[in-house]
Amino acid sequence: MKKALIVAGGSPISKENLSPYFNRYIVAADRGTDMLKEYGIRPDLIIGDMDSVSKEGEKFIEEENIKREIFPYKKNLTDTEICLEKLIKCGFKDIVLVNTRGTRFDHELASVFLLQKLYKKNINGKIIDNNNEIFYRERGTYNFSKDDKKYISIISLSHESIFSTEGMAYEVKRISIFRENPGLGVSNEIIKERASIKIHRGKVFIIKSKD
Repeated sequence: MKKALIVAGGSPISKENLSPYFNRYIVAADRGTDMLKEYGIRPDLIIGDMDSVSKEGEKFIEEENIKREIFPYKKNLTDTEICLEKLIKCGFKDIVLVNTRGTRFDHELASVFLLQKLYKKNINGKIIDNNNEIFYRERGTYNFSKDDKKYISIISLSHESIFSTEGMAYEVKRISIFRENPGLGVSNEIIKERASIKIHRGKVFIIKSKD
């Protein structure tokens, strides 16, 4: 399976949390180049309008002879989405996105909804940062292992979503949550080595968190 990593230009993830993905095909979205330079990681490709890459980042690109695909500043897609489209066309089936969070909530929210696009194309996708992993899911059973991100929440994107859980502090059978009343799906906890969530109906974000 072809696996890729997209490094966006938001708040940087730590090198430690990024290290499990070093062996993937790495695409930097514009300013993501600067973080990779700081960590001593050479991306395979840089995509964007290059409006926010530092002078040091530009020097890094030239010295390392990194392939670039430059797009105009005025465009209909975000830099992150352009990266995603490129990887989809190249046949990648597992894509992780990092640095999607920052001061621009519009960009952050837009990036989260890109996970739905990946799901619809049968591509494994998730967003990670230093404290969270975010997944988009629909009908089906999904398994999770106990790790340092022990809290798990289900946020409904549908008016009503129905789900069951096992291996968690609150095990439920076919419980309903609603988009406008999300509290019931927030902050469950994985207590067994393996836990599962079964989505019976609806569209949801599943979020694993450290705190």
